[in-house]
Amino acid sequence: MRSQLRSELGLVVCPRTVERYLRRLKLKQRQNDLADGKITREQVVELIKHARDALLANTAGYRRMRQILVTNYGLHIPRQLVYDILKEVDPEGIKMRLKKTCKRRVFRSTGPNHIWAADGHDKLKPYGITVYGFIDAWSRKILGIFVHVTNNDPRHVGAYFLHLVRSLGGIPEKVTVDKGTETGNMGDLLIQLSHEFIEGITIEQAQKRIHYTKSVHNQKIESLWSRMMAEHNRPIIDFILTKMETGGYDDSDPLQK
Repeated sequence: MRSQLRSELGLVVCPRTVERYLRRLKLKQRQNDLADGKITREQVVELIKHARDALLANTAGYRRMRQILVTNYGLHIPRQLVYDILKEVDPEGIKMRLKKTCKRRVFRSTGPNHIWAADGHDKLKPYGITVYGFIDAWSRKILGIFVHVTNNDPRHVGAYFLHLVRSLGGIPEKVTVDKGTETGNMGDLLIQLSHEFIEGITIEQAQKRIHYTKSVHNQKIESLWSRMMAEHNRPIIDFILTKMETGGYDDSDPLQK
């Protein structure tokens, strides 16, 4: 980490400074037995070959192989290195896995306000900031982004939904969310509003208007979080760290956090 800070940012810091900031931010530095000199790249190659033959792990991908190295050999090797070695050892297997994982999902939306995609963003949570957002799946227009100290309270998420319904003047045909405790109130509100104000709709039909999926499959809102990570999170984190260094922010103070 110190060498990376020096090469990328020109910062020269002592080990105790790094350790102090890791403790303050409640972070842990990933182990890297290769960088620490405990093992050579050639030895890692041989261990991966041994795992594929002796442990019947010849179909393991790089994530699984990295876990095997930790569990069976007590070694912590960077994920990218494991991937590179598997490309050398089993190039055909890597190609087949890429073909399987790169299939695109078909996403159909008939127009504006057909589908709202909603989800929480937790990458700033270590700094006391949580985000919950809504976008229109057809246009990718950001309908609302709400910042608070928590995005896990179903009452908050339900209130965000009602705020959008009032400000936009209606409800969508469907809302796509991950099935977590925080989305329960919003689902109930969508079902109730649909059943009461859409003529001829049954309660069973109203219940189908809330669509639960895995967070990683909620691709429209996930693309928003990816852009947010790249364009906005880093400046926010840098600002907070600067304030911590100058004494303008105390992350151990519950009121400030």
